[in-house]
Amino acid sequence: VFRSRPWSGRRRSSPGRSPGAPAGGANALHAAEIALTDSKAAAVLGQRIDGLLAAPLIVEPGGDSAIDAAAADDLRAQLRAVDIDRVSRELLHAIWYGYALAECLWAIEGRRVRLVDIRSRDTRLIRWDPLTLEPLLVTRDSPAGVPLPPAKYILHRNPPRHGGQVHGLGAAHWCIWPVWLKRQTLRMWSTALEKFGSPMLIGHYRRGAPPEEVEALLATMAQAATASSMALPEGQDVQLLAAVKSGGSGGAGGGGGDFRAMIAALDRMIAEAVSYFTAGNRHRLEPTDALLCGSDPDARNAAETARIFQPKSARFQKTFGALQDTVAQ
Repeated sequence: VFRSRPWSGRRRSSPGRSPGAPAGGANALHAAEIALTDSKAAAVLGQRIDGLLAAPLIVEPGGDSAIDAAAADDLRAQLRAVDIDRVSRELLHAIWYGYALAECLWAIEGRRVRLVDIRSRDTRLIRWDPLTLEPLLVTRDSPAGVPLPPAKYILHRNPPRHGGQVHGLGAAHWCIWPVWLKRQTLRMWSTALEKFGSPMLIGHYRRGAPPEEVEALLATMAQAATASSMALPEGQDVQLLAAVKSGGSGGAGGGGGDFRAMIAALDRMIAEAVSYFTAGNRHRLEPTDALLCGSDPDARNAAETARIFQPKSARFQKTFGALQDTVAQ
């Protein structure tokens, strides 16, 4: 029997956690930051952001009058002055985290209010109202959060799956476990290489040898692991036992085939989660194999990457809509 809880008039929420974030709240955000230190995750995310930034910056006048053209020119100059590519790159990390925050710094110059800079802020400064799901800014005086001042902050969010989410899940939601498994696989692989990468020494001692003689033989073999020669008394012998040459997990000659295949599968899972492409539509990625394989793309691959991701920049352009209106006014 499944029984829903009665509606109490307010939605339960914990500080630092949004309804759209994966389970764990602030801990999940910390896990996402650690997962982004993975070389594959960082490389694929960087390629996707580069593809979005390849879209040209276009500022069009809102009308046909001279003042509309002057406003467009002024807005274009201000956006270039604040290095809009840097700002966009920082905000596009919402692809990984689910949302990103930036603060607009304004200054009065004569009769105009100009945009001086746009600085990325820690997403932990944002929490969500449990009733309205509106973003709240956490300050030192108001730990519970206050409404965002108009035209002061830019909040870029992934589209939610339904109206009960404040933002869509970031790619980290699907990459935290693959990154963790990849690191565990690398740890086991390094252990296997340490164990089977070099041959094992087998010492033979005469039957009835006292324990002191056996211990001396073991000590001699331990020194031989880093030495190029060794001396043994009469009646003792040392042989080398080479590792099994196979393509399995313990094979030194096979290059750790099982570990290599596991890491390749996890890398593909990470790439597919960030780039939104799977093996089913891989025909669209044939010119950009570097996107999933992690190699450095050449000019042709970079152009193709831009062609694939530029249509997705429309959602990002909407984030700047309110800012553009404020500057134009």
